[in-house]
Amino acid sequence: MLAVVYSCVAVLMVVEVESPFVNVAWKKAAFVSTEYPREVEAGPWRGVDGRKGRTDYVHIAENDTEMNWFVIDLIHSYQVKYIHLFNRECPDCEERMDHFIIGTTNTFDPTINKTIRNRYQLCGQWPTKAFPPFRAMRIDCLNPNAFSRFVILQQDVGKSSMGFTELEVYTDGKPIYTKNLALNKPVYFSTARPGDMYDPKICVDGNFTPDNIYCLQGLESPPYKNWFAIDLLREHMIVYVVLYGRTDCCVSDMDYFVVGLTNKFDPQVNTTVRNNYRMCGHWKSAALVKGMPMRVTCEDDSFHSRFVIIQQSDLKNNSGLGFKEVEVYANDPIRKKYFGCFRNFRGEKTFPNQHMGKCIALCRNANLPFATMNVENFDDCICGSVVGYPVSSINCLVNCTNDKRCIVRDFFTVFEVSEMAVTTQPEMGCFREKMTPEINENLMLISDGESSCRRCIAHCFKSNFLYASINSLTCQCGNTYDTLEKVSESHCNVKCATEQSNNCGGSVASRYVNLFLTGYIYGLEMNPYERYHCLNGTKFDGLNECQECEPGWTGRMCKERDCAVNNGACGSDKCVTHSFAYANISECECRNGYAKVFAQGDCRDFHECDHGEHTCNLNTSHCVNTHGSYRCVCRSGYIRSEVDPEDCVDINECNDDNPCSYEHQVCHNTPGSYQCSCQPGFHVDECCTKIDKCDRSRQYCTNTIGSHICQDHGEDSPTLKRSLTACVALSILFIISTATLAFIIVYQSKRLLEIKNAVKILYSGTKNQGDITSNNNNNNKNNNKNKNNNNNNNNKNNDDDDNFISNIMNEEADDDEFSYSNPVYYIIKDETMK
Repeated sequence: MLAVVYSCVAVLMVVEVESPFVNVAWKKAAFVSTEYPREVEAGPWRGVDGRKGRTDYVHIAENDTEMNWFVIDLIHSYQVKYIHLFNRECPDCEERMDHFIIGTTNTFDPTINKTIRNRYQLCGQWPTKAFPPFRAMRIDCLNPNAFSRFVILQQDVGKSSMGFTELEVYTDGKPIYTKNLALNKPVYFSTARPGDMYDPKICVDGNFTPDNIYCLQGLESPPYKNWFAIDLLREHMIVYVVLYGRTDCCVSDMDYFVVGLTNKFDPQVNTTVRNNYRMCGHWKSAALVKGMPMRVTCEDDSFHSRFVIIQQSDLKNNSGLGFKEVEVYANDPIRKKYFGCFRNFRGEKTFPNQHMGKCIALCRNANLPFATMNVENFDDCICGSVVGYPVSSINCLVNCTNDKRCIVRDFFTVFEVSEMAVTTQPEMGCFREKMTPEINENLMLISDGESSCRRCIAHCFKSNFLYASINSLTCQCGNTYDTLEKVSESHCNVKCATEQSNNCGGSVASRYVNLFLTGYIYGLEMNPYERYHCLNGTKFDGLNECQECEPGWTGRMCKERDCAVNNGACGSDKCVTHSFAYANISECECRNGYAKVFAQGDCRDFHECDHGEHTCNLNTSHCVNTHGSYRCVCRSGYIRSEVDPEDCVDINECNDDNPCSYEHQVCHNTPGSYQCSCQPGFHVDECCTKIDKCDRSRQYCTNTIGSHICQDHGEDSPTLKRSLTACVALSILFIISTATLAFIIVYQSKRLLEIKNAVKILYSGTKNQGDITSNNNNNNKNNNKNKNNNNNNNNKNNDDDDNFISNIMNEEADDDEFSYSNPVYYIIKDETMK
């Protein structure tokens, strides 16, 4: 029955493509239900050595089928995605792996567990007969998100002998704990061996090659001091220690080795340290061969220690202390990671059944900056990137247990994952909507003309959304932004109406928006380096310690307040201290109207208006921030209420003199304003031209007070009379104009003819008559001779004569001494008279 159930959930796959995951089982610790001599060639290490040869296999024979198992200790806990199993080359025994089973667990002790069937979480079962040798059989785990340290291989029920060449375990390569704190830290031997070949630094350099390089204690005489010490430089809560044995010889020297922890250790003074430290744990069996890692998990991972001590067991207390490498994995002290108490927390990933120290490590691996525990189920770890509205730590640091869980349902006790968890601003950048703007469950907030980034973010946060986007005067909220694509910041170049320092999207037609994370106290963002208060302005860079702190600050990074000195640098606010588990937390208690970004932050003016933390009615007033408070300013058309000074009431403009512009208009009061309308029968232009109902083709309209009269056209029609009068006037004007023009033409034509055909002689007093007679005779002769030519050139001569006459008249008019007593003569030359 068990085999039938398993076969329903397993997946049969033939692996032919490269996996994106990594095999974390390679050269890890392996155990079998049947104990073999230490150096047996078919030992469990063969199943994880990366070889798939004909003679490279694991063989397990048990009479009790319930005890038949092969277990890999991955050392760290991983999310196991799938496994590969390769069958051995054996014509008579290939079928032994038919319907094999894979399980995972975090609790397994090979020295204790013997019967383990059904005592682990099922990953899956191979659904059919086993493949031939060297062909991978893949099983995808049913729960690929569960963290597991041990992977278990068992045969189907009823089979008593098992053999295979290799078992591979594939994960994303991200264990819960990733940072080896011992790497390149100061190390010491109780007695150093001369030369560099066995220098203790070799065992913390992270180098596993070549095989013949390892650290080794110098020769000692009884009583053997026999210790290897690592200085982690500061306190940590040690979770486990991993030791890699020698690969050349003398593996047994590290059988049952011991790991101790202490904060009081001086390598220059201490000689004998055995039993003078807190026990982390010890290896429970003979040391593993082939350099396989051996993990010792600390019995109490809440102890804060700086030094890690490694010693041989009492039974092996000699000068043979030596190994290949040692690694230390730990949680940072919880009090060092406490970030603050918050009203809101945006969870983005959850890990069930974890304690706080492991929760911080999980969130770090998930690349999320903050960690907290579920306020409903206090065993669930929640990771997120957004926290909002900090409150006094007294609201969170109550009902806390020794494992750092605080049973608080109304607030979130938040821990930071890294030293630089504070984000300087919530802006995510410029995005373009790829389609009709629909952010998941989008909520639209249409602006009243005063929208800003701050108001949009606050609105979306209060509406329980993770993201806010703004374009011009439109705010959108959502929990995803899958419909948006990241674009260049140059596209978002439209300044916000009320915040010229911020951009509110770009071209509306192109759908460019600025995207923000909600939950931050906008305007109180800080530079991460402001958290460190070294004296003389030196900045802490996350690696080096401050030499001296500013007054009111303490700790190696000068980021912890000391209320006993300078009021904890809280200024006008009060410095208070709260007890939390094994430590005390000091912080500033902000006055009303002030807030801080996190527990150790400074109190700054809180912008109530931007975050909706005010009582102003935005329909009748504006909210204006002031230092430590705010005030409501009435909008245009409103006045402060005499009943409630915090409220604004509408001004009834119609109660005063009629504010309308025209005589026959009526005033109507509206919220914040008024409107004017015409009395019945009136229009805004006080004429019936737009509202009369007369038939203009046969009627005329006469305006009256509040109404009008329509009359038919007739003899008495005012319209007809006006038309006749206009017609007569135009006719008379035309006749007069025509007569005047005719007279001028006739007169000018006669005068022109006279001048053209005569010589105007003006007497000058000395001119003789003969000359005049002679000239006249010549002119007559010329006139007769050119009579016919005059007719042909009439038009041309007329133009010339007109010009000449005009010149004569002008000269006469301008000659002040013109007199008939002093005549001069002019001969008009006619070009046609030659």
